[in-house]
Amino acid sequence: MRNPFKRQPRPADKPSLRERAATLKSGLARLLTRPAGQGEANQQRRALVAGSVAAAIPLPVLARAATPAAFTAEAPPLALPALIADPHPDRALLDLGAALDRAIEASTKAREAREAAWAIVEAALLRRPIELAPSLRDWGLTHPTVYGREPPEVREWHCGTKMRSTDFEARALPEDHQRWQHAWTGAGLRYAIANAVRYLGRGGQTPHDVRRWRALLPIADAFDAEVAKAYAASDYNRLKDEAASAAAKVRGLRIDIRDLTATTPEGLAVHVRLALADEPQKTADDHSALMCSAAAVAGVPLPVSDFDAAAWVAAWEKAGGRIKWIPSPCSHDELGFVWPNTKVAGLDAQPELQALARVQQQHSRTIDRWLRANR
Repeated sequence: MRNPFKRQPRPADKPSLRERAATLKSGLARLLTRPAGQGEANQQRRALVAGSVAAAIPLPVLARAATPAAFTAEAPPLALPALIADPHPDRALLDLGAALDRAIEASTKAREAREAAWAIVEAALLRRPIELAPSLRDWGLTHPTVYGREPPEVREWHCGTKMRSTDFEARALPEDHQRWQHAWTGAGLRYAIANAVRYLGRGGQTPHDVRRWRALLPIADAFDAEVAKAYAASDYNRLKDEAASAAAKVRGLRIDIRDLTATTPEGLAVHVRLALADEPQKTADDHSALMCSAAAVAGVPLPVSDFDAAAWVAAWEKAGGRIKWIPSPCSHDELGFVWPNTKVAGLDAQPELQALARVQQQHSRTIDRWLRANR
């Protein structure tokens, strides 16, 4: 048997590992065999000698003696039995958590693609000719206010006169009225023209309405073509369907996860991450003790707020507001935020105070903790 670390051939006069092992074994037999008349051998000495000789035997030879068929040239090495770990108690929950992570990533990409496509469509919608905005009479006809149950004819007229809708900035609108955020479509105008006499009557304002709608048809058709071109160029409809399908998959996985109970910290971590994703606006100071405990056991870090409570308190007091401590019998005094006298502060301070109040509602726990710590 050759030394695997040496490429030179073994000298003829050098004994092989098998021969050396046989020599050591025969020597061990002589040592352990006592001559006749000397009684039994000392068992402690016998064990000491056997251990010393075993340590001197080369390891490959010991392995050969243990598994002689594994190292013969005729048979390949025996395969070791595979170490099959027991399944994780929360394997189903962990698999769902991993699937949810992948689904959220896919849904995020699909949503971003949809939003990019919608930006192209919205840019076309915002180029709406102002002439297509419905008049007050058009708005009253197409959006009737009917108390109780709408008659079928009113519902049919309302659904047939189609309009586009989009959000416009307030400064871009001639007046604060919802109708300015809508625009006639060619299909809606044609329906109104064809059914005007049926729903509005033959006389009165109907002839004037029909003439006005006919004059708007070329403008509406041109605008419809521009919007349709934006839809086709952005592939918005397909991307919207893909985003909706990806979001539905995420919702389904969330429901599946909530149906499983965790029995290990790893499984608990899945539920903690799901809870954090459902409440992204909350920080470590906003979560309950149960949530903080679950996060600590699961090893999931809670988000930390970067809100500057001290700066908010300074701004509130600078605007004339006060912070009042109200004694409570439970040894935890309550906080009161007192608005300044509007006659002293002036009307100009109202927008700032309202903005500060909205911030206080959003970060109430963080502000409360800071005030109690710095009382």
